Amino acid sequence: MANFVNAFESSSLESGQLVSSKEQFETIFTQARSEAASCPGGSESTSMDPINEEKLESKKILQLEQQVRQSREEAPQSREEARQSREQNERLQRQFESLFNVVLPLLPSDTQQLLQQEANMRADNEDDQQPSSATGHYGNDY
Repeated sequence: MANFVNAFESSSLESGQLVSSKEQFETIFTQARSEAASCPGGSESTSMDPINEEKLESKKILQLEQQVRQSREEAPQSREEARQSREQNERLQRQFESLFNVVLPLLPSDTQQLLQQEANMRADNEDDQQPSSATGHYGNDY
């Protein structure tokens, strides 16, 4: 049973999305049944008695509901952290560009040309990767 609880607690979000609760429940429930059957006095062909099975199912449903509730509570914080990271990234990019513009004239002309070409190519690549949305919203934060 400890493995059943550990399996549930170690289940996590993949790519920021909850794994299907039903699939998760079925997987962990099947594992719990297998573990219970493998205990002394149990066998693979013997199922749990209906009362214990119902208690286990109810407990699992409550745990999944708690996990969903916790994920929903943590989502705004994650979105805020992502927003702050984007803002910090933009500030650092502006600082780098300022430093680049100060240092560039101090370099030899052939180095200036090479660095300017690289900067232009990087800017073109960034323009290609920008979202088409006019909101400036990156990705799906929901």
